[in-house]
Amino acid sequence: MYQEIMKERKAQIESEFSKIKSQLPDGDFKDIFMYPIEAGGKRVRPIILLETVKMLGGNLEEAMHFALALEMIHTYSLVHDDLPCMDDDELRRGKPTTHVIFGEGNAVLVGDALLNYAPELMIKGVKTMREPLHGIEAMETIMNASGVHGMILGQVYDIENENKSLAIEAVRKINALKTSQLIEAAFVAGGHLAVCSAKDIETLRSIGRHLGISFQIQDDILDVTSDVEHLGKPIGSDKKNMKRTYVDILGIDACKSEVMQRTEEAKKLLGSLNGDSAFLVALFDYLASRIS
Repeated sequence: MYQEIMKERKAQIESEFSKIKSQLPDGDFKDIFMYPIEAGGKRVRPIILLETVKMLGGNLEEAMHFALALEMIHTYSLVHDDLPCMDDDELRRGKPTTHVIFGEGNAVLVGDALLNYAPELMIKGVKTMREPLHGIEAMETIMNASGVHGMILGQVYDIENENKSLAIEAVRKINALKTSQLIEAAFVAGGHLAVCSAKDIETLRSIGRHLGISFQIQDDILDVTSDVEHLGKPIGSDKKNMKRTYVDILGIDACKSEVMQRTEEAKKLLGSLNGDSAFLVALFDYLASRIS
């Protein structure tokens, strides 16, 4: 059941991205713009948003604009993160990074375009909603998580602290902003779209925080233990860029333990909400044990 739903959701997302491609201005930039989106990916964040909406009895058709916008923001962050002025990576999702294929200038513009297109999509979504205020709340959640109070601030701290011997608290702060915020936003935005109570929104926020931290710790583990074939990007990139990670400070065994603890806590909180959470539980388990 989990695999079937995952396959169905990914197919829906890819189909919607194909529609977006058909609406873009003709010319070379259409293919450049779509390159990092069509490169693949697990689509974890949009699927979390959609399945949260479904679990809580919301409208999946209304939610799709927000799910696609969330994935566009995530993709833009990867395009910019790979740039020579950032991590200078040449492989992402098993393919050459955008700047390697199309040049650094085009990669910057692709990231800018993705970030601009995301709110356009969400505004279109709000206009079609029966209760648009909840769409505005979802949009605010996503944009706050990706901006100067969230992902961008985390990236700033990340750059500032390269080649520094950070304590675990500092590493947690960076990753809570840089990685966890968008995952947290997927749950919270889904809650707003499903017209949840304030109490349930806070539960969703806590679920997202646990899962986001767990996701980053697993990434740090894979950066040490995986290989390019499975990971689809260079291993050891954190070490190359002189960045302290959970593994550096806690060790692999302690990291694995925290991944499981936070996953179990997220599942426990999920169980306190009304609705069928079976798919999300299976997704949490997959993310905790993933090898890519």
